[in-house]
Amino acid sequence: MSDNGGVSSSNHQVFRPQTARPNARLPQWGSLALVVVAVGVIALESVSFVSDWSTSWQRQLLELAMVLMLPLFALAPVAAATSLAALVFAQAVMLSQGGYLLFAAATVGLVVYACPRWCLWAHVAVITAAGVIANAQTGTLTTTGPFALAFIALVSALIGVGARRAYFRSAELAETASRVESERVRAVAAERERITSELHDILAHDVTLIAMHARVMETMDDPVVSRESLAVIKSSATRSLADIRRLLNTVRTDEHADEQPLGADVSAALHTAQVELESIGARVSSRAEGVETLPPAVASTLVRVVREATTNIVRHAGPAPTVTMSIASQGSTVTAVLTNSIGAVDDALDRSTHLGLDRLSARIETLGGELAATAEEGLWRLRVVIPLF
Repeated sequence: MSDNGGVSSSNHQVFRPQTARPNARLPQWGSLALVVVAVGVIALESVSFVSDWSTSWQRQLLELAMVLMLPLFALAPVAAATSLAALVFAQAVMLSQGGYLLFAAATVGLVVYACPRWCLWAHVAVITAAGVIANAQTGTLTTTGPFALAFIALVSALIGVGARRAYFRSAELAETASRVESERVRAVAAERERITSELHDILAHDVTLIAMHARVMETMDDPVVSRESLAVIKSSATRSLADIRRLLNTVRTDEHADEQPLGADVSAALHTAQVELESIGARVSSRAEGVETLPPAVASTLVRVVREATTNIVRHAGPAPTVTMSIASQGSTVTAVLTNSIGAVDDALDRSTHLGLDRLSARIETLGGELAATAEEGLWRLRVVIPLF
C-alpha cells in the first residue's frame, strides 16, 4: 500500500485493462476498388432493371442500397456493416430471391477486416436469420445452398483475416522503424552534445591561456616574463593536443569518453589554477577542506568548476585580478565559492556565449546541486553547492 492508502504502482500495472486493438483501415487503393465495384454493379443492375420491368422497384432500391454500402466501408465500416445487415434482413422479409444472401456472404471479409468482433458476430447472425426466414417462406435455398453460403463466407472471412493481420503487421513495422529512427536521432544529438562539451572543456581553458600569454609577450619586454609566458603556451598547447587526440580516438573507436577526462583531484586542480592565474599577474588565495574523500562524480564536477572559473577569470577579470577560491566539505554538502575582481578586459577575449556555465550548471543539477553566478560590488562570485548523499 502507498502512503495515501492507494494500491502500489505495480498493482496498477497488473490490473490495468488492456487497450483494444484499433480497427484496420482500408488503404486508398482498396477504397477505390470498392467504388469501382459498386459503380459496376449499379450499372449492371440498372441495365437489368430497364430490360426487365417485372422486377419490383422496392427490391431494386434495396439491392442498390446494399451495393452502395461497399464504398461506405472505407469511411464508416461499422455503419456500413450494420446497414448492410439491415438491408439483407429487409430483403428476406420482402420475399426476395437469394442473390442478396450471396452478396452478404461475400462481404463478410470486409466486416472481418474493418470492424470490431461484436459487429462481425452481429452481421453473421443477421445474415443467418435472413437466410432461415427466406428459406422458410419461399424455399429460396437448395439443399446445398447453406453449404455454399457458408463456404463463400468462410473464404471471404479468411481473406479478411489475412488482410487484417498484414495491415497490423505493416503498422507495427512502421511504428518500430519510426521508434528506431527517433532513438537514432536522440543518440546522434546526445553524441553531438557530448563532443561539444568535450571540445569546450579541452579548448576553452587552454586556448584562453595561450591567447592571454601571447598578448603578454607582445606587450612586455621583460625576458623572464616572456619565458614564463612561452612555457605556459607550450604546456597549454601540448595538453590541448593530447586531449584532442584522446577525443578523436574516442570518436573513431565508437567508445564512450572517460567520464573524468580532467581528473578528480580537487586539491591538484586548485593548485594548477593558482599557478596559471598567478602567471598572468593575479593575486590568488585558495583553500580546500575535506575534499580527499569526495565521491568521484562530485570531485570531477568540482574540478570542472575550478577549470571553468579559471578560464572565465582569465578572459573577463582584467589585468592583475584578485581571486579567492574555497572548496569545503561540511556535513552532507560540499560548497565551492570562487570570487574575482572585475576590471577592464580586452574585447577580443571578453566574448562569452555562457556555454561553459550552462553545461556546468546542467551537470551540477544532475547531482542534485545548484550553481549561482552573480556580479556585485566589483566582484564576480561563483557559488556551487552539491549534496553528498
